[in-house]
Amino acid sequence: QATRAQRAGSKPPTILSLRAFRSQAMFWSSPSGGQPGQHLPSLLPASADSRQKSQAAGGMAGFLHANSLLECLQQQAILLWVVLPIFALSQGLIPSLRPTCSSGAADVSYIFLVFAVGAYTFSEAQAWSSTKALASAPEMMVLRTFGVLRARKWLFLFGMLEIINLYNDLTFPLLSYHCQGELTQKWAASLAQQVGPDHFGVVLLRRIHVWHLSAFCTVASVLVGLHGLFKLLNFQFISEGNYAQSSSQYTPMTMASSDGDCRIPGEDCMQISYVAEYAGVPSVARLSQEIGLQRRYVFDAKESLGGALGSARIREGVLFGKLNRESIHELRDAEQQERVDDALSLNLRSFLVGKVIIGNVLQMWMQVMFLQLAFDKLGGEARGKLVARIALSVTHVIFRTWFKMVKCDCCALVLASFAVSVAVWACVKAYFVFTCSSHEWHLLAGCIAAQSAV
Repeated sequence: QATRAQRAGSKPPTILSLRAFRSQAMFWSSPSGGQPGQHLPSLLPASADSRQKSQAAGGMAGFLHANSLLECLQQQAILLWVVLPIFALSQGLIPSLRPTCSSGAADVSYIFLVFAVGAYTFSEAQAWSSTKALASAPEMMVLRTFGVLRARKWLFLFGMLEIINLYNDLTFPLLSYHCQGELTQKWAASLAQQVGPDHFGVVLLRRIHVWHLSAFCTVASVLVGLHGLFKLLNFQFISEGNYAQSSSQYTPMTMASSDGDCRIPGEDCMQISYVAEYAGVPSVARLSQEIGLQRRYVFDAKESLGGALGSARIREGVLFGKLNRESIHELRDAEQQERVDDALSLNLRSFLVGKVIIGNVLQMWMQVMFLQLAFDKLGGEARGKLVARIALSVTHVIFRTWFKMVKCDCCALVLASFAVSVAVWACVKAYFVFTCSSHEWHLLAGCIAAQSAV
């Protein structure tokens, strides 16, 4: 129409934006539209007071999404650390559910896992939707670029395997109890060949049983999970007090832009990621962590550098060696970045110690030792299930460590290296259990002769 009007020599018609056209249409379609005393909707930009109110509404909406997320995580954590241990403990009281040395865990007991996985699927979908609502549009674009959203399907499957792995760890003390026999004496005799009969470990093994150690590792794992559940039930936002104040005290770092998008600080996102790990929802934990990492960045027009063009020229100079890297002014908030990095490092160390080493590595070590000692006593089906347990634990340790090593300091690197080393040792030991004639293998001595193993 504008082109035709120019050709005809008349003035081109005014072209309104889609938002303005909708506003005009809503006005004229209203019952009182066009009557005297009524005003057209304002097409001017919102005032500063309106932007502050929009920011306040966006911040409160962010906490509503966060509270909905926490409710989903709490339900899933209760299932993992309360319902699942109770069901595992009840197997020792119900004869039809008790594990045996010939077939291992009862097949009917795995029906409960179907309901647990179904509940996990529902909770993960709800929690994922609430977590995505915490991210702004630019952050979602960055997350898509980094492949965080595409990794959800793999992390979802990994969460299902984590439930199965936890269930196997909870029921392992029952299997070791019903198949204990002379395993403790055999273990003590095997250890005495390496370190001597008067060693502290040999004396300790003569006083306790194998199932005592497996039960101790299981209790320690459950206590770590209950600790995470307690933190989840008593979760407090670090910056909740700032949001509860008047809208005039909101800062650009803790609030959103003028469109009302929520912007919860990065340290709160890191805390959500930490408790999501104990809820057994790794996809939500990864997404929350990446959102928290993006909260370190702020918008800066870089007027001192000549705007975006000047910034690009400085980066080009650094790339070709004309300028040093200190000339680049990154779009970061130093204070926010320090808080986010500190929270990430602390959460990573706590996760490696509690969830990986105490919650998985110790139990994996006990399962490999039990396979070595009770190899001749276990049936073929029980051996297969036990090997599957060990393989699942090794996979859990390696991939859990891999996905969490986003920011690795020296302490976290040592903990992760220890966990991965034990996992590799478990694989090698399980292999030699089947190849050695005595089914016993040690790292320094190799295969132990059958006559000296007893």
